[in-house]
Amino acid sequence: MLQTIEFYTAPFYVFATIIPGIITYKHLLRPYRIIFWFALFSFVINGTSIICSQGFHLRTTGFIHLYTVFEFVFLSVYFAEIYGPKKRNIIYGLATLFVLFCIANTLFWQSTMIMNSYTRSVGAIILIGYSLVYFFKQDVHEETIEWSSEGLNWITAGLLLYYSCSLFMFIFFNYLLVPSTIVSIIWDVHNLILLIEYILFAIGFYKCRSRQITLTY
Repeated sequence: MLQTIEFYTAPFYVFATIIPGIITYKHLLRPYRIIFWFALFSFVINGTSIICSQGFHLRTTGFIHLYTVFEFVFLSVYFAEIYGPKKRNIIYGLATLFVLFCIANTLFWQSTMIMNSYTRSVGAIILIGYSLVYFFKQDVHEETIEWSSEGLNWITAGLLLYYSCSLFMFIFFNYLLVPSTIVSIIWDVHNLILLIEYILFAIGFYKCRSRQITLTY
C-alpha cells in the first residue's frame, strides 16, 4: 500500500522546485530559469508516463529514453551558462555527441522495451564531472561571497548529490525492475534523494532572488 502511494506521489516531489520557481521566477537569472524549466519538463514526462502505464497499460520505458536526452541537454545548457563562453562550445559538443549516443543506443543496443542503463550511466558520469569541476573552480577562485549565499552552489550541489547517489542504480537499472524488498528500499532511497535535490534547487532559487533584490537597492 505504501509503495503504491509513493508511486503516485513521488512525481509530485518536483513541486518542491516548481512552486518556489514560480514565486521567484522574475528574479531568476538564466541558469536558474533553465533549472526551473527542467523541473517542469520532468513533471510533464513523469505525469504522462504514469497516465500511459496506469490508464492505458502501456510500457513506458520509452519515456525514460526520451527523458534522458532532454535531461542531459537541459543540464548541459545550465553548465554552459555558468562555465562561460570558453567552455560553452565544449559542453555543447559533448551534448551533441551524447544525443547521438542515445539514438544509437536505442536503435542498436537497448531498445525502448528496456531501460537505457548505458546512456543513463554515461550521462550521470558526465554531469558528476561538470559538478565537480564547478566546485573545484569555486575553491580555486576563492570567491569573497559566502558559499551558502550563492544560489548556484545549492543547485549544483543538488545535481552532484542526485547523480552520484543514483549512478549505481542507473548502471543496474534493468535488474531493479523485479519486485523485491531490496529493490523497494533502493527505489525509496532514490526518491528521497530526488526530493532533497528538488529542495536544494528551491533554496538556490530563493538565494538568487534575495541577491537580486539586494542588488536593486
